Amino acid sequence: LASRPTPSGAIERRRVPVSDFFVGYRTVAKDDAEAIERVDVPLVRERFEYVAPFKQARRREDDISIVTAGMRIRLAPGKRGGGDCWMVEDVSVAFGGMAPKTVLAEGAMASLRGRPFEEAAFVRAREALREEFAMPDDVPGGQSQYRLTLACSFLHGFYLRCVAGLRRDAEEAAAASDGSRAYPPVPTIASDEIAEGFVSAPKPSVSGAQSYPAPRVAAGLEAKHLGEDPDAGSNGAPLAAAAAAAERSKSDSVGEPATHASGPLHCTGEAAYVDDIPAPANALHGALILASRCHARLASVDVAPALEVPGVVGAFTHEDLVRLGGDNRMG
Repeated sequence: LASRPTPSGAIERRRVPVSDFFVGYRTVAKDDAEAIERVDVPLVRERFEYVAPFKQARRREDDISIVTAGMRIRLAPGKRGGGDCWMVEDVSVAFGGMAPKTVLAEGAMASLRGRPFEEAAFVRAREALREEFAMPDDVPGGQSQYRLTLACSFLHGFYLRCVAGLRRDAEEAAAASDGSRAYPPVPTIASDEIAEGFVSAPKPSVSGAQSYPAPRVAAGLEAKHLGEDPDAGSNGAPLAAAAAAAERSKSDSVGEPATHASGPLHCTGEAAYVDDIPAPANALHGALILASRCHARLASVDVAPALEVPGVVGAFTHEDLVRLGGDNRMG
C-alpha cells in the first residue's frame, strides 16, 4: 500500500499480507489516503507444489458465487514409521462465502501441516472444517448446510487434483534423474472418483452464424405507376420493382449479414479502451469532491488546503462556472 505524498513529497509504503487485508464485511485494512500500489503473488515451485481455485454458483459463468475457495499445498518426501511417504510441508486454504469476509481455514490447515499426505489426513481436515465453519440455519445468505458441504467437497476435490499432479511430477522427476533417485509411493484413488465432470472438462469453442433470406418483392401500387401490368404475374414481363430490387441486392448489403464494426477488435482483444491508452506527459486527472452531508447549504468552500497538496494544480467550484458564463442550477 502506498500513501498520498506527504507535504515533503515523500510516499510512505507498507506491506500487508492478504490474510490480514480483509478485516470485515466490505472492510479492508487500507486507509482512505492509501492506494493499492502492487500485489505480489509468489510463484509456486516447478514440482510438488499445487494451487487450485474452486467456485460454485447457480450458473456456470457470469454469476455471483455461493462458495469460493483458493487452496495451495507444498509436498516433500519424508518418513513415517520407518517407511517413505509424502509429507505436507505447507498448506493454505481460504474460503469466500463462509463468513462475512474471506477467511483462512486455520483448523483444517493445522490438521494437515506436517502430516502425511494421504486421504485420512484430508478426512480429518474436513471434520475440522465442519467444526470451524459451523453456521446457524438463519445465517445471512441461507443454505448453511449446503455451503458447508460445498466447502468440504472443495477440499476433497483439491486432494484428488493433488494426487494426480503428484503422480505426474514424481514420474517426471524420476525420469529426469535416470532412476538414480526414488520417490515415495503416491496415494491411490478409487476408480469411481476419477470421473471427469463437465465443469472441469475443456470448454469447446463457440461459433455461430446468422442467415438472412433474400428480399421478397410482390406486385403493389408502384406497378401501376411504373407502367407494368399487375395482373401479368410470372407469365408477363417482370415487375420493375422486383427487377430493381434484384439489381440492388447485387451491389448493396440489404438482406446480407454484416459484421459489426467493432466486432473483430472486441473478439480478438485488440480493442483499445481508455485505460489501455498511455497517458501523455504532464497529464492532469480530475476528481469530484462530494459533500459529506446531504441537503446541506454550503456557506463557503475553502480550496486553499487542496492547493497545498503536492501535485494539485487547481481546484474549481461553482464560482468558476459563473465566471465562465455558466450556471450551477444542476448542482
